Amino acid sequence: MKNNGELPEGVFLYNRKPAFISFLLAYLFCFGIAFFLIKNSPAISKQIAGELMPLGIPHFKKFQDLPYGTIASFPFLIYGVYRLLWNMMTSYKITSSQITLLAGSLNRREQIFHISNLHEISFKQSLIEAPFGIGSLVLKKGNAELIVKGIYNVKYVAESLRGTLAGPYR
Repeated sequence: MKNNGELPEGVFLYNRKPAFISFLLAYLFCFGIAFFLIKNSPAISKQIAGELMPLGIPHFKKFQDLPYGTIASFPFLIYGVYRLLWNMMTSYKITSSQITLLAGSLNRREQIFHISNLHEISFKQSLIEAPFGIGSLVLKKGNAELIVKGIYNVKYVAESLRGTLAGPYR
């Protein structure tokens, strides 16, 4: 990532996929809840059947045997897989002049942000990300803010981009 003679002096290049660890809590939450619901599906179904019985629903037997826990796990599984696919298919290319985001899992889109249009470049790290040097790049243009998650060596990337800004960072 550092300029090792392959790039001209003053040119910065970062070309990577987002760090998996930045999204680890979302994966653990989604897949953990789904696992819990599937594992406890018989108990959940029994509890729901006990609540539905006094309602006097016609053909109640059909509803009594449904795996409610498994059914309830579908949104968590779908969102977890969606985020995992997004993480695997997204890439960032950051140079001295622009940031290119190629994102999406089902619908791909490319967004280009010119560094010269930005007013502030900073970064933030969570407790999980900090030991690995991973974090989120925070880019501000007026009142608008763009957060690019999962950047490796985020402090170095932010400092390198600040050097390209005209104004207080120079």
